Amino acid sequence: MVYASFTIPEKRTPLTEEMQNEIKKMIGEVVQAKELKEASPVKIFISFYESKENICFVEKLLDPFLTELSFEVHYWIKDRKFGNPNNIIYNIIDNCDIIIGLYTNDDKIEGKDEYRSAGNVVREMGRDKPKNKVILCEEGTKIETMSFSEIPSIKFTRNKYDKLLLDLLHFLNNSYMIKIKTSIQREYYM
Repeated sequence: MVYASFTIPEKRTPLTEEMQNEIKKMIGEVVQAKELKEASPVKIFISFYESKENICFVEKLLDPFLTELSFEVHYWIKDRKFGNPNNIIYNIIDNCDIIIGLYTNDDKIEGKDEYRSAGNVVREMGRDKPKNKVILCEEGTKIETMSFSEIPSIKFTRNKYDKLLLDLLHFLNNSYMIKIKTSIQREYYM
């Protein structure tokens, strides 16, 4: 399976043959924790600012990519319900195993050539649950290092989504967030 078939309007990046082979190899080896034990799939919440570009990125690329890897993916637009938005979203976040914060160039810092992420993303990443967190940080976006120095981050640029997905796959495969098993029956803990 090659993820170059997912398209983001006006932002296509062809995968090199080497990246395609690397992704195929890693996807072929990954067996999610739900297959190791009869439990529910690992739940991931994606926190992001609702710009047109971010919505397209999450809905057309990140969600299908993680879903294909057998994660149960949640985010506000997908899980929107009636009621108090903060209560609803915090309940969803608290029931997830991993939160991914999408730090994008949403708010230019006055007098600097830097951006900061939207306030909702910062608040959601600062919650106690889930304890497993990762930040996908667009180049030029400032991360609150005093608040989130312990949260791993993956830098990306908008024109290199293939590299971002490969980096995220490597991170999930090499972190201690979930338990996986490879096709040769070795167990790893992520």
